[in-house]
Amino acid sequence: SAYGDTLLICTDFGLSLFRIGKFEFGDTYSLFGSIPPGTRVSVLSAAIFQGSIWAAITDGQANSFIVRADLSDQNLIAPAAWTLYNIAPGAQVTGVAVGNGRVYAGTTSGLFDLEGNSWVKNAALSGTVITCLYGAGNQVLAGISTNVVYTVDAANNVQQAGTVVPGA
Repeated sequence: SAYGDTLLICTDFGLSLFRIGKFEFGDTYSLFGSIPPGTRVSVLSAAIFQGSIWAAITDGQANSFIVRADLSDQNLIAPAAWTLYNIAPGAQVTGVAVGNGRVYAGTTSGLFDLEGNSWVKNAALSGTVITCLYGAGNQVLAGISTNVVYTVDAANNVQQAGTVVPGA
């Protein structure tokens, strides 16, 4: 994802920043919150919103989280700079996106959005495996395991965007 002059690159070994104007890599973040050092963490998706980096991460085992770090922090390499959010205990996080002026998390048990300090499940997509998320200004697109895409508007209303995704 590109944000101004910064490209967020999600990898199997962390989150890398690339400065487009300078054509150079910045830091790579691989230590997040209380996850033990030495744990290989994959970053599934990332976004910048309201002065923070948000990322969906997994250790490839049973642990997955949304993480957040304030961009004003001068030491994002430090694990303590990152806050871990366990979105849905027992479910795997599949992605993060920004749309409708808020942060959304896709999981294997549905779609959630951050309201204040709480992650709230979208009732219409409860129990649905969210396979991909895309924030598009005033809406969010959520792909599900049956190859159908839904739109979510600012009031969190959900509508099917069409029939099954071609070629899926």
